Amino acid sequence: MEAFDKLRALLGGEADGMISELIDIYLAETPQLLEKMIVAVESGNVPALHMAAHSTKSASANLGGAHLALLCEEIESQAHAGKLTPDLVVQANTAFADLVTALTEYQKELA
Repeated sequence: MEAFDKLRALLGGEADGMISELIDIYLAETPQLLEKMIVAVESGNVPALHMAAHSTKSASANLGGAHLALLCEEIESQAHAGKLTPDLVVQANTAFADLVTALTEYQKELA
């Protein structure tokens, strides 16, 4: 994945193990952030939605999840304007599921 090319260039032979570990952390933590977005929408908690979207956006962008990052950027922007976006949160969950597949396949290539 292109997102890891710079890291691989910097770390050389140690990169694959570190990349796999980063993917593991992302896959463990991101579902919790997505759940926070769902709960925030259901409870009308715009600040919590904003925070969870911001965190998810940054982490996803760093791991090659451009589509999910863009969705989270829009959720964050709408939340900043005081709006809840349940449809975008659903789309973000779908995009994450797609990213999980891609990252899992990439991890297999690293092994």
